[in-house]
Order: sequence, then C-alpha cells, then structure tokens
Amino acid sequence: MDDPLTRALFWPFSRGLIDGPTEGSAPWLYLNARAGADVDDAWHTSLVCLQPDKAHYDMLVRRRFKVASERADDGLFAGTLVRLGRDRQEGRGLIADALAATVAGGLIVIAGAKDEGGQSHERDVGALLGLDGVVPKSGCRVFWLRKPARLDEKAVAELARWQQAARPQAHIGTYVTCPGLFSWQAIDAGSRFLGDNLPAALAGKVAELGCGWGYLAGALLDHAPKIATLDLYEADARALACARVNLARFGERTIAWHWHDVSTGLLMERHYDWIISNPPFHRGKAAEPKIGQSFITAAARALSPRGQLLLVANRQLPYERTLGDMFNDVALTHENGTYKIITARGIKTQPSSGHRSRRR
Repeated sequence: MDDPLTRALFWPFSRGLIDGPTEGSAPWLYLNARAGADVDDAWHTSLVCLQPDKAHYDMLVRRRFKVASERADDGLFAGTLVRLGRDRQEGRGLIADALAATVAGGLIVIAGAKDEGGQSHERDVGALLGLDGVVPKSGCRVFWLRKPARLDEKAVAELARWQQAARPQAHIGTYVTCPGLFSWQAIDAGSRFLGDNLPAALAGKVAELGCGWGYLAGALLDHAPKIATLDLYEADARALACARVNLARFGERTIAWHWHDVSTGLLMERHYDWIISNPPFHRGKAAEPKIGQSFITAAARALSPRGQLLLVANRQLPYERTLGDMFNDVALTHENGTYKIITARGIKTQPSSGHRSRRR
C-alpha cells in the first residue's frame, strides 16, 4: 500500500528536479524501502531495496524489486534513497549508512514526515554536510545532496556516532535492542504484566506471535521448564536478531525462529498446545486493532483442538468479539488499570457472531 512519505520520496524525480537511474545504469540502494505505485522500469532494474519488515519485504518482492532484509558487503552504490521512520536515532543511522554506501559524487535523497522529525533531520544533515535541494510535499520534507569527495573530521566523527548509536546494543540492562524497534528503551509494560502472570500449566509445543526482541520468550522459558518447543514468530528481522542474542542462554535446541508476517497466518495448523501473544496494534501513529484481530485468527487456526491462547492487550482494544467468534471459552483472567490478560480455548469449527465469555 502506497503512503505519502513514499510518494514524496519519488516526487522530485517524477518532476525532473533530480535525475534517477536509467535502465542498465549502476545500482542504487533504497533504505527502509517501501513499494510505490509510480515507479518506472528503470527503478525496478536498478534498485537494491533493504527492508527488515516482512510484510513490506513481501510487497516489494511481489512488485518485482530486488530486496534483502539486511545489506551484504556488496560495494558502493551510484545513489541512495532513504525513507526515514519515526525514531530519531534510527533515522540518523540510516542517513549515516547511506553516506557510507554511496560513491563520491553520488546522489543521496532523504524523505521524512514533518510530524516525525523530517525537518529536524533536514537541519542536521544541512548543518553537517550541506544540501543541494529541499522540497516540501504532502506533509513531508524531501532533501538531497551529493556525497562529498572528502568528508572533514567533524563529519566523519559525527556520522560514525550516528551509525554506532543505531546499532544493536544493550539498552535495557543486558537486553540487546536497537532504535526503531517497539519498546527498545524499556520493557513493554503489557509484556511484563503477562510475564508476571503466566499459568503454571504451560507445557508442550508453544508459540509466541510477535516476539519482538525476546523479553516475553525469556519469561516463558524461565517460568515453564516443561515447554518442549518454542516457535518464535516476528515480522521485524532486526528484532529477531536481537532476540537470538537475548535468548542465547537457552540454547538453540528448544527454540525455532520464524521471520514471518503473522497476519498472513502461521506456518502450521492444529499444532500448538499454547500460543502466547502481546500483538501489535499500531501502524505508524494510527491504532489498528485489525492487526491484533488477525493474530487471534492465526492463533485459532494453529492451535491443536485442546490448545489455548493466552493474550495480553490494552483494556480498550476490542478483541473479545473476534475471540468469541473463534473460541467457545473466553476468560478474562487478570487485569490492571491498563492491561487485560485473556485465555481462550475450545476452537469453534464454524465461526459465529455470538460468543461465550466468563470471568475468573
């Protein structure tokens, strides 16, 4: 799905303000790539797209782009596009990566939403390196520069600092996270609430949907020694890499890792004894309860007939109807001022509009 920031990034090219690649030209790099509707064949043949989010990665693949989840050491690019996100440190890291990946004299084009720090990034880059052009478009700032043939010492040191700050490292005690991930600076309160209230019966084949950087999976394995296997599903390749580090103390025998968009369904059906989830419910700034609802649907199809779903969510999120459509028994087991924990069991063979719920 196209978004204003992606359209803004390509707008200076479509209006002839700057020149992009031509068919058969040297490759360009596209960081935090999203597919766009108005991209011509020259872009398809020239762009190397980097996108760690599985849903956006799959969309790029469907639209015939060359795409990877992380950059291989494949030399320098003739130009680089940068689509900034909401996190300042992540954005600075992308900008520094773009400078490092581009040949001297190559064009670097950066787009950021004004209400997500785009103008601040524009000022930072302009002060450090100078800019060749700026245009406002659809609530976004698009700016560009040619990579200098030689960077002064101040610029080299500052860009190195930006890169380092964006890399995975221990941000929460010994937990390794990185800017841009959900809850990268503090343990999510919902995950902590669920981790503190796990049932004693957890055992067998278990999956966590949306494992993030691994906090809840660690709580599961510490709490439940009778877990035979734990499948971790996560759409963000960066989060999954951090989770591997954070869960290394448990070894690889119990854990299976799945870089996967849960909203498309799981890899196995009627398989798990337990599924645990603190599902995401935002896309950008907008609340999207449908994401959590798709997690519930995926869980219902992947649980064994006697399997159970254990879900934590903000109290206001409207998941009960979807749970009732999928399960015979829906129980609110814990709640506090912000969160609720729900257990669901008894998968319905035919979803219906009614449901049965109870409180313990």
